[in-house]
Amino acid sequence: MKPDTGFLRSNPRWRLAALALCLIALATAAFVSARYFERVPHSEDEVAYVFQAKVFALGKLAVPTPPNDAAFWTPFVVDYRGLRFAKYPPGWPLLLSAGVRLGAPWLVNALLGAGIIGLAALLGRALYGARVGLFAAVLALTTPVWVVMSSSLLSHNASLFWVGVFLWGVFRLLREKGWGFGLLAGASLGMVFLTRPFAALGAGGPVVGYLLWRAVRERRVDGGVVALLA
Repeated sequence: MKPDTGFLRSNPRWRLAALALCLIALATAAFVSARYFERVPHSEDEVAYVFQAKVFALGKLAVPTPPNDAAFWTPFVVDYRGLRFAKYPPGWPLLLSAGVRLGAPWLVNALLGAGIIGLAALLGRALYGARVGLFAAVLALTTPVWVVMSSSLLSHNASLFWVGVFLWGVFRLLREKGWGFGLLAGASLGMVFLTRPFAALGAGGPVVGYLLWRAVRERRVDGGVVALLA
């Protein structure tokens, strides 16, 4: 099957099918989050993420340590020189803070989960064709780990979403050589690093290495690659 790379020129039926899968994904995540996870943190990591998200929602990086800090001990939350903050990178709590402001932290991962399904469809379609793109989206939607992460308050969905945007930006960069796609890819990889640093190294390292090797081989550096690295 010939790959189809024109997103804006795609078949209306394909776009409708992809959108339907994204809406099903959003509804699935919302249902599981409400029915089984009760839209509250269950793990120590989630507790720390929600704490820092609430701090960010206040417009602060940290809050004062309570007078009797032992009575307010929270897993993976650090007290340092009179300030209290979560120990994790800020990328996911920053996104989660938007949900905190809306009074619906669970909604952020549900939306990211729907975005992941859309990205799976786009990347599959771009690389292998329209049918493969939809099949990839269906497989992602029926994967148990996707359901769990899209219904939780953990950071995995944010990391995977940004990796997907990064790969999409790199694909378009290689095809169309636009600095805008390089900037999109680089910013997305930066967000992966701010969310789960080792995921950024694992996903971005080989791709960036390939782009640098390609630049050396061709003895020129494309503006989009410079934008990505910047």
